[in-house]
Amino acid sequence: MESAAPVRVASESSADGSGLLTLTYPMMAFGIGELPVPGLDVLIRARGEHEGVLELPGGSATGAWNEAPRQAGSRVVRIPRQGVWVTPVFTLDDLAEGVEPMPANDVAGGSWSWPSISLILLCGSLLLVTLVSTTRGLIEQAAERRGPPVPPTPEELRSRAVNDLDALLSQGLHRDGHLLEFYEGGSAIVRRYVEESRDGWPSSLTSTELMEQLRSRSGEAAAGALPMAMGQAEVVKFGRLRPDAESAESDWRVLRDWVRTSEVVR
Repeated sequence: MESAAPVRVASESSADGSGLLTLTYPMMAFGIGELPVPGLDVLIRARGEHEGVLELPGGSATGAWNEAPRQAGSRVVRIPRQGVWVTPVFTLDDLAEGVEPMPANDVAGGSWSWPSISLILLCGSLLLVTLVSTTRGLIEQAAERRGPPVPPTPEELRSRAVNDLDALLSQGLHRDGHLLEFYEGGSAIVRRYVEESRDGWPSSLTSTELMEQLRSRSGEAAAGALPMAMGQAEVVKFGRLRPDAESAESDWRVLRDWVRTSEVVR
């Protein structure tokens, strides 16, 4: 026998004022017939105020054995050794005919019909292949109906970049001492806008190289204070400068004004 779950405790009052304590031990049997169950001791004492004990009707209490207070009036009640009869799953007729439990490794299918299992696996594989092929065809048809993706308009690119810069300012990072995150966010928004609005500009360019490209292109001389603001961001990112919140917001305004008035070159 072996314990299968924690003990359950129940109690009730008797008509004569005493208490009936019932301990229920769920057990698991590993044999059949008469199996011995060991006895145990229960410490009973007068009712009192003790933390962690269960008050019972009838003037007694239960608690952990190693924490039970041994005080005057306590006594040990011995629950004697008992026997439990375990009825077998198989009847006597089954046992007489040689019926035995199947071994654990047979549960995995040692007695299965392998031709049937092979047929089931083959049908399942064919069904899976058909399902994948059908799903792929439906996805391709849907992509053909949608056609090639439509690139965003210049107005959409500018609007998205301006909205991103406004959202960055609203976070208040520059006023909470997070200047590095503030400048990194602003320069990243401008870099993404430049790469998306000008065909053939690789994303591997550094901010300094990006500003040199703007200066070298006709019509980009109007970048004005943008290279200085982007250069300021590089100095802040490398930890050599920590401007105040007003200066950081002034650099942010340069980025926003340039994006708002810039041209998309395709």
